[in-house]
Amino acid sequence: MNIKQYMIIDLEKHDKQMFITEQVSSIRENKNGLWSVLFSSSTRIFNYNRKRLLFLTHPETINIGEKGLYIKNRHITNVSELLRFTDGVHTFYHVSYNNGYYENFEGKYVYVTRTPIDKTGGSTWDYLQKLAAETGLQTEDAENILSKQYELVDVKRDNVPLAQYLGDKAQLTVHRAPKQIYYPFGCNASQKKAVEAALSHQVSIIQGPPGTGKTQTILNIISNLLMAGKTVLVVSNNNSAVDNVAEKLEREDLGFIVAKLGSAQNKETFIANQFGYPDTNGWRVEETTVTQPQLHCKM
Repeated sequence: MNIKQYMIIDLEKHDKQMFITEQVSSIRENKNGLWSVLFSSSTRIFNYNRKRLLFLTHPETINIGEKGLYIKNRHITNVSELLRFTDGVHTFYHVSYNNGYYENFEGKYVYVTRTPIDKTGGSTWDYLQKLAAETGLQTEDAENILSKQYELVDVKRDNVPLAQYLGDKAQLTVHRAPKQIYYPFGCNASQKKAVEAALSHQVSIIQGPPGTGKTQTILNIISNLLMAGKTVLVVSNNNSAVDNVAEKLEREDLGFIVAKLGSAQNKETFIANQFGYPDTNGWRVEETTVTQPQLHCKM
């Protein structure tokens, strides 16, 4: 069968084995509503339930153009044709490469960017990269440290927050703020606003001179995310900033929620020194004001 016009998928198989189009000589629907399939390797007719076998036709040709194609999180550029087959529930792709080779993939493995980053935020990113190349520190082997880090950052996929921030900021996700926001580390008016913004926006930038409570704000954000059952990754370009957050959590007897990573030695130390969770039965939330409940830990 023509692999560019039809796609037959056996949902009980996995990965590449699920795509059986080339093994089929003919397929038709019988009077019982089943797919009657004749394979090229046999003269026997096999009947398949529609929940197991999908027969997809009329593929959509995806115009990649200046957009980016990612397959299994890898940026693919040598594609001559991309076809999408779907029944409204399941989606699959037929990918033809410039060398004549082709592959089929489940939809979850394929991502096509909606907006070309080079047209929206590419100039900003290119400027930063060039600036890093001109001013970045170099190793003894003349390797630019900052430029190397820029090469590791993915800004092509428009579902990556950094790509949206550098490109079309209108595409950044805005969430509804939680009904209850906690400030266990206290706050002033500007810090309260910063916490609310961070909890409702995909990207939030909080800046201020030393002593204005940025770490305190970060701690309040972490608290609310943990209360929502989420995990938090705190990163910085220097160890002292991360250590400052960890130390303040430890000061409140919350050190058990922190895993200091970032290096092989830190990981080994964390694994070697793990201890059990404390008894939290005595923990409670006390409402000191109507709008700012405080979290108290009784150890």
